[in-house]
Amino acid sequence: MMANIFNMATAFSMNSRSRLRHSIPLLTVSVSHFTLFLSFHSEPSSPRHVDEAVYSFTRMLSMRRIPPIFQFNKILGSLANTNHFPTAISLFHQLQIKGLTPDLFTFNILINCCCGMGLMTLAFSVFAKILSMALFLMSCAIIDSLCKDTLSYNIMINGFCKSKMVDDALNFFEEMCRKNMVPNTVTYSTLIDGLCKINMVDEALNLFEEMHHKNLVPDTITYNTLIDGLCKINMVDEALNIHEEMHHMNMVPDTVTYNILIDGLCKSRRISCALELLEKMHDRDQPANLVTYNSLLDGLLKNQNLDKALVLYSQMKQRGVIPDKYTYNIFIDGLCKNGRLKNAIEIFYDLSIEGYHPDVRTYTILINGLCKAGLIYEALAFLLKMEDNGCLPDAVTCEIIIRALLKKGEKEKAEELLRQMISRGILQGEK
Repeated sequence: MMANIFNMATAFSMNSRSRLRHSIPLLTVSVSHFTLFLSFHSEPSSPRHVDEAVYSFTRMLSMRRIPPIFQFNKILGSLANTNHFPTAISLFHQLQIKGLTPDLFTFNILINCCCGMGLMTLAFSVFAKILSMALFLMSCAIIDSLCKDTLSYNIMINGFCKSKMVDDALNFFEEMCRKNMVPNTVTYSTLIDGLCKINMVDEALNLFEEMHHKNLVPDTITYNTLIDGLCKINMVDEALNIHEEMHHMNMVPDTVTYNILIDGLCKSRRISCALELLEKMHDRDQPANLVTYNSLLDGLLKNQNLDKALVLYSQMKQRGVIPDKYTYNIFIDGLCKNGRLKNAIEIFYDLSIEGYHPDVRTYTILINGLCKAGLIYEALAFLLKMEDNGCLPDAVTCEIIIRALLKKGEKEKAEELLRQMISRGILQGEK
């Protein structure tokens, strides 16, 4: 199919510039599909800068001497970069109506918008029509730039990968190579990321090796993507080897690199190695952040290293890293599961001191811990406190308490609570 598209583009006459206006509707047909889509998928509210961008765009279109296309591209690009894809496509349609000729950058922005909205079929359609219209637009030089523009291909490959259409992305990549185009680090990094996300890590490693053979230097993003993919399939030693390779290549691993490795080590129950890596971060002046500490605290608590977790929690606060709600949930859950309910309740009350409001997850963790310890009345007190603070229990919270009441022989109270929760719509009754 791709070969047919390129052949179609080169089959047009070099003297077809006068037919340009007749070729424009080819893209307008695609945009009409977008317009239909947008009527159901528009963004709920536009920020002020989007309104200003739309105003500037329409003002330029209404000028007697309309500015050059690159001025419009600036606005379209800004909207695309802030994920306001529907607005950008709508404005592109206005360009078409006004009869302005888009350039390569305009088309890349349009493709990016399609990919960002997951409309890969339409993105591909636009890409094909761009190629088929190339001779109509300007000259033979434009055909060459359109057919050999790596950015256009990278946008399409990224769109396919984000939509988990990795086979299509690889086909696009192969077509790119057949056309003697030179994939760059971004191309390979995008494909490696796409493959890792669907657990095709062996194929990702093959592409990584191919980069080396082609003398392409992987960047930090490439390494981080590959390390993350390896950790997610529990190939942590291989991930550590890739990390070492970064140092041999005189590349500096960033906080993201360390966070991925620390999380992978913790999930593999290699807590000592994870803590050593934390020390290396400090030695190399690489600041640990909240993600780093949350991973370590989760690992320590799941492996019954309560005292080490409390020490680390204290160190974290001393270094100016502020715990978030997720940190507190990790701690409360770990302490409850290890029978340290008193400490768990203390941490729970720390939430309010730090300015956080416990959510349904936080309450449920604590209620579950109290129920498992046989402290059902304390759990019921927290249920009342939860509702008094404007946080409604969910089905999980209710099920935990009802089961605990039944286990304690409090059948009437369990049935009463069940009826209340059904009447309030929190639980589903029998139909």
